[in-house]
Amino acid sequence: GYSSSMVLSDRFLFQAMPRLLTLWFEFGEFAQQTLKQIEELERKGWTNVAVRQSGKKKIDPEQQAQTLVVNLKRSVQNVNAIVESWFEKLRSYQWATSCAQLISRICHPSEPVVN
Repeated sequence: GYSSSMVLSDRFLFQAMPRLLTLWFEFGEFAQQTLKQIEELERKGWTNVAVRQSGKKKIDPEQQAQTLVVNLKRSVQNVNAIVESWFEKLRSYQWATSCAQLISRICHPSEPVVN
């Protein structure tokens, strides 16, 4: 929605661009923090994580974490691909309106977001 509105018109550029970038940055930060927490659990071992049951089937937390990592990394790649497509669709002056916000995120914890 936000990127489509900016492609069609500049009317809401100063509202849409910051919101679009904030959503992207926050998602990248959430993904990075989640991956770090999973890595920490893997280092410590899974002894402190309770094994849940779903009906008669036990759900292994390590297997769940591996699935989460794969899905999260895939989601980050998909979102970053969408953002890259915005670079092609939006005009350069539209990006210039958000230079301060982009520069402030150079030290973002997620390497794909920084790139």
